[in-house]
Amino acid sequence: MKVLLVADILRRDFDGCNRTLFQLLDRSLEKREIEYYCVASVFENFPPQMRHQKVPQLTLPFNKDYQMALPIFISAKINKVFSEFKPDIVHITTPSWLGNFMLRVAKKHNIPVTTIYHTNFISYVDYYINTKTYFGQKAYDFVLKKYVSFYNQCNKILSPTKSMKEHLIKLGVKSDLLEIMARGINKDLFFFKNQKSNRFKEFFKNDHKNILFASRLVWEKNLKVIIEIYNYCNENQLSFNFIIVGDGVGYTKMKDAMPRALFLGEVNQNDLCDVYNDADLFLFPSVTETFGNVVLEAMTCGLPVVASLGGSNTDVVGNGINGILVSENDITGYINAFNHILQEQNYSTFQKEALHNKLSKSWGEIYYEFVDRLNEVLLKPKSQSALL
Repeated sequence: MKVLLVADILRRDFDGCNRTLFQLLDRSLEKREIEYYCVASVFENFPPQMRHQKVPQLTLPFNKDYQMALPIFISAKINKVFSEFKPDIVHITTPSWLGNFMLRVAKKHNIPVTTIYHTNFISYVDYYINTKTYFGQKAYDFVLKKYVSFYNQCNKILSPTKSMKEHLIKLGVKSDLLEIMARGINKDLFFFKNQKSNRFKEFFKNDHKNILFASRLVWEKNLKVIIEIYNYCNENQLSFNFIIVGDGVGYTKMKDAMPRALFLGEVNQNDLCDVYNDADLFLFPSVTETFGNVVLEAMTCGLPVVASLGGSNTDVVGNGINGILVSENDITGYINAFNHILQEQNYSTFQKEALHNKLSKSWGEIYYEFVDRLNEVLLKPKSQSALL
């Protein structure tokens, strides 16, 4: 099977989307069931033997971590890729300018298009556009229309959770295009060690419980809530240490606002397991997640979770079982959840349930699910695919 993979960024371990993509790409090199040709604007730590086409890009002024691909400048090269590679399927990761461009070319060549719902971009709008203004609402309506149109022109959309499937249907995406395919966990990297180092005790010079947040430090992750929780704890002399893992546009402001917190920056996957195991609780206030890979990683390492009631957190976190879900901006609600889970008589039960969460599939299992979904598209008569 020949798959033309389209992604604005292919940077190993950059975010949840890229972790998923590289897990699938790496396994395709081992299994040889899929031959990929990749089109993206950024390639970092990319398999050198895999064919690819780089697209010119523009760094986004409001988020230096992301580059917007500009395919219009190499349209001739893109058409050459289609004519020479002759893909069976075009798999597009996001409804970006590049994604929409490649969708049009695929339709022109009568090639089916699949996508995985990696990023809940429409939920980011409130962080960058004031929808309470006339022009802000018009901008939102325009983005939403394009967003839904993109997904409705695909032949299959793989949603990571039930709540994201329902979210897309509510927006106007056709339900018959949607199937659920979860994310995987690398159990060789993430596992419970049942022992903690003294790293946090040595840094903070205390025996307080350690609250961990790990993700890209971008404002759509609801970073302001973490800062508010930190300030509330300081103002009320509550004994918690805060550890922040990750980098991004919010790093400097967050570090300035939380001078007593420990900022570890980017941590490689091998060391991240140790950080999870050394913490006591995982905090995740984001409401924009399509899955939340870090939540699953934390639970696999034995961390109960306190998360916001939004995004896919309701699918990943069992409220009152392996964690507690709190209304998005309820600061005292987060504090109450910390205190409840960390009580000695409660903690071992929450931890045990976190370790036995039902979503911890291996990436090998996810890979074969992905291959099966692509084969389903190829087996569907072209006359039917063209109608979707």
